Amino acid sequence: MSQLNSEQQPESTDALAENRRARVRHVTSQRALCQTSTAQGDDFWLLGKIQDLSTRGARIWLQKPFHVGAIVAIEPTQALDRLTHAPHARVVYCKRAEKGGWILGCEFETPLTVAELQALL
Repeated sequence: MSQLNSEQQPESTDALAENRRARVRHVTSQRALCQTSTAQGDDFWLLGKIQDLSTRGARIWLQKPFHVGAIVAIEPTQALDRLTHAPHARVVYCKRAEKGGWILGCEFETPLTVAELQALL
């Protein structure tokens, strides 16, 4: 299972400290369901919010953390009908959020097209 229990600290990377981005990030508050890419339809999915988005990745707020390196499926609750697939992404960092929960930095396995990006905004 890729989720951590609440007592464990997730790993982090130096990428968090060095916040240089080559892609434009778009602020959003799109709700999404997240789970490991191997999850089944009847498995427990976490409701979170996509906080910002680019064609290469997303920052997502969730109540529970995921391990760095985990592959997660991201199923937007409102835009899924406008997407050809639910994006899958690798967790590159996970840190505690100031107001509770966890912030995940994720890199998409396959970059989003401009149309997919627009559907998520």
